[in-house]
Amino acid sequence: MGKVECGDRSFIFVISSPGAGKGALSARLANDNDFTHISVGDMLREYGKGTGMMHGIIKGFFTPPALVIFVDCSVDVAKERVGEDVDPEDFDTRYYEYVNDNQRILLEYIAVFPEHRGKLVEINADGDRETTYGILKEALRPKPEWSALLGSPTSPPPSPSS
Repeated sequence: MGKVECGDRSFIFVISSPGAGKGALSARLANDNDFTHISVGDMLREYGKGTGMMHGIIKGFFTPPALVIFVDCSVDVAKERVGEDVDPEDFDTRYYEYVNDNQRILLEYIAVFPEHRGKLVEINADGDRETTYGILKEALRPKPEWSALLGSPTSPPPSPSS
């Protein structure tokens, strides 16, 4: 597979455990800001099976992201959110694989793109969706990369009522 060029488009990586709410957060962020939401998690997992080289996937397949959002969520909250949709044993396996691999993934991201150290946004998603979305917007507000994505250096993210 060749590198996916975004042309004049930028993109944001959203990383989280299963059940953290990354899909809902990403979809809402895209909807509120007229972005396109594309979930590539399954594609990355399939593409990276057996390679052990996440940085190769990130660097070799994608242009550098404008921002990386890390959504942290406790196991109890994540497990409650997925409910009966996922086999409990499968959930535990996926959650703990994510927890064990997360630090490596973040370190590899910084190793691959050292100039992007300031582009990492970390939030906690243990609250309800509205609270978590508010936390995300506040975390994005001071980032120049976020303002650039919105097309204005002074544009804050829209309020929940917009």
